Amino acid sequence: MAEAPELLVTVPSWVGDCVMAMPALRRAIDGGRWSKVGVLARPWVAPLYRLVPGVEVVVIDDAKGRHRGLKGRLTLANELRTQGWNTALLLRGAIDAAFVVWWARIPHRVGHGGEGRGVLLTRSLPLTRKQWWRGHRANHYLDLLPLLEIARPPLEPDGRPTPVRWQPDAALTQAAADLLGPATGRRVGFAPGAQFGAAKKWGAARYRAVAEALLAQGIEVHLFGSRDDQAECAAVAQGLTGVRDWSGKTDLATAIALIGAMEGFVANDSGLMHVAAAWGMPVVAIFGSTRPDSTSPLGRAEILMHPVACAPCLQRECRVPGQPCMAAVDPDEVLAALMRALG
Repeated sequence: MAEAPELLVTVPSWVGDCVMAMPALRRAIDGGRWSKVGVLARPWVAPLYRLVPGVEVVVIDDAKGRHRGLKGRLTLANELRTQGWNTALLLRGAIDAAFVVWWARIPHRVGHGGEGRGVLLTRSLPLTRKQWWRGHRANHYLDLLPLLEIARPPLEPDGRPTPVRWQPDAALTQAAADLLGPATGRRVGFAPGAQFGAAKKWGAARYRAVAEALLAQGIEVHLFGSRDDQAECAAVAQGLTGVRDWSGKTDLATAIALIGAMEGFVANDSGLMHVAAAWGMPVVAIFGSTRPDSTSPLGRAEILMHPVACAPCLQRECRVPGQPCMAAVDPDEVLAALMRALG
């Protein structure tokens, strides 16, 4: 599309979705003849794009601050209008995102067109909320590329795209190395939190049981999460020598670089589960309330999930006493899967 040399990509609001959208973003960058590529990102996911070559501009969508409400959305659209973007690729599918690029008068607007978004786009692909949960989410993002006249990349034998590896710059890599210091043994990361809701969480006591077993073998355990996950991480780490808790203590880009120093990772379905998998390390992913056929990590992962009548419920909070989907996954099972992966 020679008449549209500057590409703005509206990226998802959740870290995990941003990672699953990365194959589509990478292909869009490499497959077009853009004079400039930028992303429109919420502040909490914007640091991801420091690790993505080819993203030249990160425009902050301050949806909880000065871009909040109708007046704020119009302010954001007017700011974009002055920046000269010719094409918008909407990987954040909310109607709000479509409205902003429409009001910004970006000539070419491409995205999923279900639930009222299509009238605001120049080219769209219908996708309802029910369809969103059918098939892997990364493939839904890739489906938009032909609307930009860019071919989809080939898929892996499992029908999912090849994960895009993180590429931190030298300064970020060194900063992570300085924080970690010399290793006392093999390093394993845990992400016991989940921003979507408590229904996704395996539970601090179960993570702690696995941590104790790893520490007994001389393996370092590192905990990752946001400020919202600090209580969960503290419950895992309390009184255990050899556990380092990074939750809420670094920015996202530094946390990603720290995770890259791990040899393996254990997580429930969460953004950091996807972050770890994108490094190419083995991941033990614990699923219960959500669907691994839709949101499993791209790359080397063993999915642990047991059939129970109420799962997957896709709810933020568990409505069944004892959270049976998570209780069905035993710490010994997780430990065994991790040790197999580490070799």
